[in-house]
This record gives sequence, structure tokens and C-alpha cells, in this order.
Amino acid sequence: DDTRRQATEWIEEYIPDGTKIALDHTFFRPRIRHTIQQLREKEAIIDRQPGMSHLKSQKLDYQIKAKEGFKTYRIYYLVSGGENVGQFLSYWPVIENKLAALEDEGIEYVVFNNMEMAQQMWDFHKAIAGRYKLAAEFNPYRDQAFRRPYDEVELTAIPIGTKELFSRNITGPCIKIYRIED
Repeated sequence: DDTRRQATEWIEEYIPDGTKIALDHTFFRPRIRHTIQQLREKEAIIDRQPGMSHLKSQKLDYQIKAKEGFKTYRIYYLVSGGENVGQFLSYWPVIENKLAALEDEGIEYVVFNNMEMAQQMWDFHKAIAGRYKLAAEFNPYRDQAFRRPYDEVELTAIPIGTKELFSRNITGPCIKIYRIED
């Protein structure tokens, strides 16, 4: 089992189609799908992409066709400063990692994982955790801690260091989902 799959299943069961969700990472996240509207909005930023615009356009077309029969969500990626906004097609749309930005956009859920190394994101997670209710948690660790991994090589997708590997029950990052209430 993997925490990303567990979180995906929970989201699809408990969070309505079309809900606005902010994620702190593109790889270490539940595998939920963008709405067709958001995929079409991504077409507008292809010109700002570094190369391969034809392939990126084709990828978006395939993603749109693959949406039928699946729940989709309005997904936003948390950023700081916006220096890379629109640089990568998979990392769009973005939203500033500030409480006011989440509230202004009407974000209903925020998903954090323990693989983000930036201190600013850890601080933002603490701010969210202190203000909003934890809706769900998917933790691979035997001790149920929410911590940085012992093994930074794990950032390549799977732990290989003994200490990190044997501290787990399953694969995947620790994922916390918060409900942003009005």
C-alpha cells in the first residue's frame, strides 16, 4: 500500500467533485485529477513553457479525454514568491502559501506532506494546523510521527536508507489533509 493511494481514495470518497484543493507538492501528493476547465486554462500558459509546446498541448488533450467517469478537483499548488509560476505545466495553477490567499480563492482543503524540505512550507503547515481541523491523515511511520524523512535520498520516490526504511509500515509520504472552514 502507499499513502498517496490511501489519500486519493479518501478524497474521492469524502470530498465532492469540483472542490478547490491546495497541494504543497506535485509528486508527493494524492493522485487526484484536475478539472477539464483547469486543463484548458493550462493551454494558455504553454507559450511560457520552455520548449516542446506541441507535446505539452498533446498531453493536455490526452488528459482531458481521460477525465470521463472520474471525479475531478480544482487543484492549486502552494508556492512562495511566484518566481517559477508557469515554468512547468504540471505545476499550474499556483497559489501563494498565505492564509489570505487560500481564503480569497475559496480553497476548501489543503494537503501537506512531510517531503517538502523548505522551512517556509513547514511554517505554513504549522499555521494551518493551528487554525483548521485535520480532516484525514495517512502516515507510513510505525511511530505515527509527522517529520522530515531520515533519508533525503527518499526524495527520489522510495526510501533506501536503513533507518528510514525500517521506520515504516508502508511506502509513501506522511500526508495530512486539512479542511479550511469559513
